[in-house]
Amino acid sequence: MKFELDRRLTLEVRKSLQKDLKIVARKYFEKDITFIVSRGICANLEKLEKKHDVYEAMHLLMGELKEPLAVFWGYTRGFKEWEPRAYMALFLAEYLKDTIKELKNADKNQ
Repeated sequence: MKFELDRRLTLEVRKSLQKDLKIVARKYFEKDITFIVSRGICANLEKLEKKHDVYEAMHLLMGELKEPLAVFWGYTRGFKEWEPRAYMALFLAEYLKDTIKELKNADKNQ
């Protein structure tokens, strides 16, 4: 799949991703049995069975932040190794919340 980094996430995808990233982080912190500790953020998002392409959405999101997604690829060996990913999921959720507000304000001002 070819990613276009100049494309932006839609408001709908941002809202869905923001909610889902918080769910993934919560599942990690609560040690939910459905959480896949050996996989990354995208695999856990994908398990939530969303309509949008999780990998493409995360790629576009990380492109906005100028952060390589590869930092969060790969397997982990346990809950402790996954902790930075959980905090990154929370950070991304907050970032999305801010961008959602900005987009809504920009729409009001047009």
